[in-house]
Amino acid sequence: MYRLRIIFFLICFHSGNFLSAQWFVGVKFMGVTFHTDKNQNAGLYKVAFGKNKRVSLNFGVALTAEYYFYQHTVSVKYDQALFRDCAGKFAGSSLLTIRYTLDMQRLGEGSVGMGPFFFYRKNWNALPGYIDDGYFRSSSNGKWQRKFVWYGGEFEYDHRIKNDLDFSLNLFPGYPVVYALTPGVRMRVR
Repeated sequence: MYRLRIIFFLICFHSGNFLSAQWFVGVKFMGVTFHTDKNQNAGLYKVAFGKNKRVSLNFGVALTAEYYFYQHTVSVKYDQALFRDCAGKFAGSSLLTIRYTLDMQRLGEGSVGMGPFFFYRKNWNALPGYIDDGYFRSSSNGKWQRKFVWYGGEFEYDHRIKNDLDFSLNLFPGYPVVYALTPGVRMRVR
């Protein structure tokens, strides 16, 4: 996680137009998670819907910072989320993406980003009935589980509410396991 922060700030400060650059900050609310397959641990989910509990609710917040370094088309974005996972345990994620934004005129903007993703949660091994599928690695002290991937990504839709305020909706594909939908707002910082 420390390396992700250093990379983010190095990219952001690389531009000679730092003071006149376009920055956005945002707040997202952790929302709905879609599980793609029948999960052997679905019985542990606190708030879930559907026959096989493929839709669950997560409660938390994500803070974002985005810097456009090439016009209003290419940017770098850092997301830091803290939330309760499907089993009600404390979890978090860090995502650093290089993004491409498409202006869709009156419909708003659509962005796609890709970069490293780090997910961590309190260890589920102590939960009765938990079946470890080997997807997560446990920490040396056994208190945490984590997953790191170089190819994390996101899709984002932004629609202007006011001059410097947008409604924002993100889809985080945790392929092939889960997809997370997070609504929120983002503000332009001048």
